[in-house]
Amino acid sequence: MEESEVKEILDYYGKKDKLDIVKRWYNGYLFGETTIYNPWSLLNYIDSGVSEPKPFWINTASNDIVKDLIKRGGSSIKEDMEMLMNGEEIIKEIDSSIVMTEIERSSNSVWNFLMFSGYLKPVEQVKNPGSNRIFYSLKIPNTEVMYLFETMITSWFRETIREDEYDVMLKSLLNGEFKLFNKIFSNYCVSAFSYFDTAGESEKTYHAFVLGMLISLPKDKYIIRSNRESGYGRYDVMIIPRDVKGNGIIIEFKRFDKDDEETLKDTIGDAFNQMEEKNYRQELLDLGIESIYEVAIAVDGKRSLVEGRKV
Repeated sequence: MEESEVKEILDYYGKKDKLDIVKRWYNGYLFGETTIYNPWSLLNYIDSGVSEPKPFWINTASNDIVKDLIKRGGSSIKEDMEMLMNGEEIIKEIDSSIVMTEIERSSNSVWNFLMFSGYLKPVEQVKNPGSNRIFYSLKIPNTEVMYLFETMITSWFRETIREDEYDVMLKSLLNGEFKLFNKIFSNYCVSAFSYFDTAGESEKTYHAFVLGMLISLPKDKYIIRSNRESGYGRYDVMIIPRDVKGNGIIIEFKRFDKDDEETLKDTIGDAFNQMEEKNYRQELLDLGIESIYEVAIAVDGKRSLVEGRKV
């Protein structure tokens, strides 16, 4: 359904003032060269009589395939999902010859499936000189699909921990109460890591796990970034408050190396030293954020230790 048709329908039903929000919720699909709205969701919105849009298409059938593909994907898929859910684009190879029986064979097939089934939108083709391979920049098309991904990821976490404990865990991290965070987080990881198995790569496993946990933070209050340059290196995870009076948080993951005969406590020290030497806090300082915490997470399989300090 093209925008001219959408305008006509909204005008007829006395909802022409809702065009902008309807566009955010249901627009963004490509049919040839034309960008269209999801007709099912739009018509259900009109028929339902609700004042504000809500998800319709994503609730018409099971999303189990999407959930399973992302859940079992490696840390790179989870990091790409974090970028997408921050409104950014990712560049992936797209092969139109991929069939359903092949979507579990590689991470690249996941992006094919998500694009061709409408969960991601191709923004533009990216040229690759000297190659016949086709790449596209992809993004989440609208609020309705974003709602699906957010609901899906937070539901994984709430399946393995009581909702009140989940909320306390997040609040303790944001407020600098790291002893409490360590207690809940450590227990939580043991029960939840079946969802985040990444072939024994402990740092990447925890990294993906924490990114998923932070998805539920309100986007109007926090920006979540991962693997970005700041100071003299690349930090693992950063929580940036939109209010400069809030707490900025830098998280560094370090794997406990048994060959070095160190303890998890020693590994914590290594993480703090790295954050200090690389000056990861510089990005937060440049944004005018003065209340900054550094959080070190030492990991050894399902065993972890968390410590934090204000800098």
